[in-house]
Amino acid sequence: VLNALTVGGGTIATTSGSPSYYMARAWVSFNGTGTVAIRNSVNVSSITDIAIGDYFVNFLTAMPDALYCLQATRCGNSTGSYVLGGAFYNTAPTTTAARVVNVYPGIATGDDDYCMVTIYR
Repeated sequence: VLNALTVGGGTIATTSGSPSYYMARAWVSFNGTGTVAIRNSVNVSSITDIAIGDYFVNFLTAMPDALYCLQATRCGNSTGSYVLGGAFYNTAPTTTAARVVNVYPGIATGDDDYCMVTIYR
């Protein structure tokens, strides 16, 4: 039983055993409408607003390679709809940024009040 843990400048991860445990390398919650603004984040330096519903998530510390998993969730916009979605766009991920696009099913891209992205590697 672990009641408290303090890590100073270290890494918590294990690649042995079954299953292996991996923590998120980066995550961000941001406002994707109007002037894009990060609400809270870990290892994300900024969000670049490319177009409606189209963003670059820029990493503070580069990933070891571009073979990571991106999970994106979005919800809420001016019309009041709440949907899940978001994924890599047609730009390959890099070690310094991932491009994410919010797509309304069968319609088009759109900005959302709450956009969340998590990177696992």
